[in-house]
Amino acid sequence: MLGLGSFGHRNARQFEYRPRYFDPEKAARDERRKQLHGEVSKDDEPDKEYRPGQYVRMSMYARRGIGAANISKESSGILKRVVMVIVASFAIGMVWLLS
Repeated sequence: MLGLGSFGHRNARQFEYRPRYFDPEKAARDERRKQLHGEVSKDDEPDKEYRPGQYVRMSMYARRGIGAANISKESSGILKRVVMVIVASFAIGMVWLLS
């Protein structure tokens, strides 16, 4: 057969697998970077549970500028307006009673 039988024969497919290993130096750098930027690692809050979609909401809030700081600013502004309306109505009431 003059080697015609080996013409159609194929070797088994192989793939190149490069395993990924844990790099403790890189992990230490990442942890230090998080501490410097004020980010909290998961190890600091072990009792806090994951809520579905919380990472998506956090990134969305960060993009839009919505957060605890902005909510407190808005609520303090609303509170100031309410106090001003109460003081103004009290002043108008006193002027009306005295006249």
